[in-house]
Amino acid sequence: MAYNKKGYYLRARLIQEITARYYEPENHAKCHKQVWKTQIYPRFGICYRTYLKYCKAKEPILNEDIRQLKIEF
Repeated sequence: MAYNKKGYYLRARLIQEITARYYEPENHAKCHKQVWKTQIYPRFGICYRTYLKYCKAKEPILNEDIRQLKIEF
């Protein structure tokens, strides 16, 4: 079996969507800590530091290998 991070990136994207929906800058009632406490922790059970890592996660862009030859018809 090959190891990949598909589940990690799916979870990160979901957490980023929830954060985008509930987070408001300069509103302490809807800061990152409150979004984590009210929305993320009950659903996912992750700590605050992990939540911040998920917020920063970006899915890698898979580039095609330029050196690979292609057959064109």
